[in-house]
Amino acid sequence: MNSKWYGGFGFSKKKASHCRVHDMVLDLITCLSQEENFMTTLGGHQYESLPVKVRRLSLHTSKQEDAKVLSTMNMSHVRSLTVFKKSFSLLPPLSSFPLLSALDLTNCKQVDDHHSMLICSMFHLRYLWLYGTYITEIPREIANLQLLQVLDIGETEIEELPSTFEQLCHLVYLRVNSWIRVPYGSKNLKSLQELKSVIVMSPSVLIDLSGLTELRCLDMKVIEWNKSFEEPFRRCLSGLINLQSLKVNGCRITEDPECGNLLLPGPQQLRRFIAPYCRASSVPRWMSSLSCLSYIVIVLNTPGEEDLHVLGCLPSLRHLNMDVCRHTPRQRQAWPVIGATGYPFRCLTELRYVQHAEVVFAPGAMQKLQILELHLGTPDTLHQSGYFDLGLENLSSLQQITIMLSFSKDRMGEMEAAEATLRKALDMNPNKPTLNKVFAP
Repeated sequence: MNSKWYGGFGFSKKKASHCRVHDMVLDLITCLSQEENFMTTLGGHQYESLPVKVRRLSLHTSKQEDAKVLSTMNMSHVRSLTVFKKSFSLLPPLSSFPLLSALDLTNCKQVDDHHSMLICSMFHLRYLWLYGTYITEIPREIANLQLLQVLDIGETEIEELPSTFEQLCHLVYLRVNSWIRVPYGSKNLKSLQELKSVIVMSPSVLIDLSGLTELRCLDMKVIEWNKSFEEPFRRCLSGLINLQSLKVNGCRITEDPECGNLLLPGPQQLRRFIAPYCRASSVPRWMSSLSCLSYIVIVLNTPGEEDLHVLGCLPSLRHLNMDVCRHTPRQRQAWPVIGATGYPFRCLTELRYVQHAEVVFAPGAMQKLQILELHLGTPDTLHQSGYFDLGLENLSSLQQITIMLSFSKDRMGEMEAAEATLRKALDMNPNKPTLNKVFAP
């Protein structure tokens, strides 16, 4: 594509998630989708005529002239409706859409409990997004939506779910407010594959979750951890045999030396493990058996040789974000040396070593690494360690490196010396990577 026609890409999970395009290209895309009757969009584009049967309708407008066009449209064939918040005031009554199967009202603040009652009479709904609306209650009539597969009620005012909720036996995706109690133990919710913003206030919630054997993605928040959670946590993870993505948020689960074995055995299909606020004294040893694990975010007290060995031998690991929460400066000769053997990181393409990065890259290390971010600490810490020779010239595929250092304004000379040393190492790198430096006060 000609670079004049697009302005950049956004990425999520290493895949392109969106692309900013020139207005002319946007008009072309909109026009083509209109001609093919793939999508009818109101807002920012003038149409000579509208299709007789509108299947997918997207409202982007708040203009009154578009409201007049809307009033002439036959909504009886619409299957999918997306409403942007500025357009909600122009929306015809929901009863005008008798065959609607997908309804997206994300961030429409005008949506309240009156609308939730109307929505519960839309029997053909399969996909419903109410994220960020002002709904405070889910009616008992939610059970009428027997075809519902996707429900997003995150960031709403809803505090509890009716008992009839567990009759939604075809639900595969659910996002809730973290404080809502959901009947996870119900046999009718066994089809759930993706569950987000689960709050874990007691061990019984973990026991209930272990029965959702079809789960592929689980995002949980632990409020307060104690010993009574450990066995249910093991049981939960060992029961979720299809789990591919696990995110644990909330409190620091434990600083017990046995933390590394809490999740034994791990779910064998796991691809993503994200625990940005849960300290561990070591890398969980169960990770060494997970051949599919490709994305890790973890917080360690002080990474050691064994931790790097477990991580480095993972055959599919591509992204590693490692935060160090406790730190006593070590002499450089005590730093772990990553090379072609021992912990080779054969597939790693992106490494973020957050806080007190103490590591040396030997020849042959991380041969596929493209993006590197290192937080190196303060000058005093670094001089104590004799740090500057990190072996950056040995990272043969490196394209971009970000170095974060903490310097005060009265130590500008040291900052310049640090940058010169880093650039010298990168000049020796055959791939000539780009240096992004961040010097924080």
